[in-house]
Amino acid sequence: MDDELADMGMWGYNTTAIFINIMLDEVKEGQTSSKMDKNFTAKQWHSIEVEMEKRLRRRGYTVKKLQGKYVRLKKGYRAFRDLKDNEMGLGWYPETKTVTMSDIQWKLYI
Repeated sequence: MDDELADMGMWGYNTTAIFINIMLDEVKEGQTSSKMDKNFTAKQWHSIEVEMEKRLRRRGYTVKKLQGKYVRLKKGYRAFRDLKDNEMGLGWYPETKTVTMSDIQWKLYI
């Protein structure tokens, strides 16, 4: 619950998109210790922190907060992926990036 409140205050859509793009830039630079390593190094987290401050022109996005947001984004992604891949009767339209279900299925799921 506290994480959700923190997200509402600090993490709007645009801020989250900037964060994701910064992380993608770090991955493209390929400075992880190995290809199997799916985490950022301390140096990368510091670089992400500096770039967030630069792009947003405000402080407060500490490494700890960035790592917390990263964990929450991964958790949300996994939940969505599992729903999309495993829920019977669920449709996915990649062109519009929308999920579809019949009204009955939505009622059962929710």
